[in-house]
Amino acid sequence: MLRIYGRLLRASIRSRMQYKWNFIISNVMIGLLLVVDFLGITVLLWKFTDIQGWTLYELGLIFGFASISEALFRMFASEIHEFEKYILQGEFDQLLIRPISPLVLLLSRNIDIGRLGQLGQGMLVCGYSFFQLMRHGQDIIGILMWMPIIIIGGALICFSLSLIVATFSFWMGRISDLQVFLFYAPMNASKYPISLYTGWLKTLFFTLMPIAFVNYTALSYLLDKGGSWILLLVSPLVALAFLGAAISFWNFGIRHYHSTGN
Repeated sequence: MLRIYGRLLRASIRSRMQYKWNFIISNVMIGLLLVVDFLGITVLLWKFTDIQGWTLYELGLIFGFASISEALFRMFASEIHEFEKYILQGEFDQLLIRPISPLVLLLSRNIDIGRLGQLGQGMLVCGYSFFQLMRHGQDIIGILMWMPIIIIGGALICFSLSLIVATFSFWMGRISDLQVFLFYAPMNASKYPISLYTGWLKTLFFTLMPIAFVNYTALSYLLDKGGSWILLLVSPLVALAFLGAAISFWNFGIRHYHSTGN
């Protein structure tokens, strides 16, 4: 199975690299748009030295970690994010008759290397923030050690949230409007400390939409913002549990899927 998946991935990458200028321009544009987002935080902190105790460079880690996690998800699971087209155009039936899981087929159909711009931007923001925190005497060893786990867990939560939204397409067909509220809004919220949000939103982001575990719970503890070491250890488990719930919901949707093709 892994060998077949690897072949599908290589074929997808080769097809995307046929249009090199489109690849370069799309990466540059995505990177620039996200840099503009972070510059908005920078401008705000020129007036205020911190936001609820979070300095610019600490916010940079929150922003950068979330950007990297989302970029990895969008790179390797772009077809999940664009899943409604398979239902609306009746293409999902073709996946069901293959001997490989429809989910595996979707994951291998397209590698969005255009997300390298977002990935690079997130890494650049993180690198600059790490450098400045070190200059100000912050110990970053623990953060660097946990960074791969935090980012992978965050990517799994992004994937799981998108998979849940995609599953609604089995009943609703078009889900682009639903994505705005159930994916884009939470993902944007994850780029800032969850403590900034009102009470019911905090509860939502720790439970049904656990984006607090994308980066906030771990970095709160590692940056001495009053977080708990228990939440640091639990964060990867939450990501795995949310992934299991998303896949179960996806399988439930497939069992109740009715073809829209001819």
